[in-house]
Amino acid sequence: MSLSWPLTDPLLWLLAIVAVVIAALPDVNHPAKLPARRRSPSS
Repeated sequence: MSLSWPLTDPLLWLLAIVAVVIAALPDVNHPAKLPARRRSPSS
């Protein structure tokens, strides 16, 4: 059982980090690739 805990902890952390990275990538790529003239950001 001791092996199950250390295995589930990093897996959950990796999944959370990957989800944040995937969610952050489009935010950085959208304004970078898409022209700001067509889409006006609210910021």
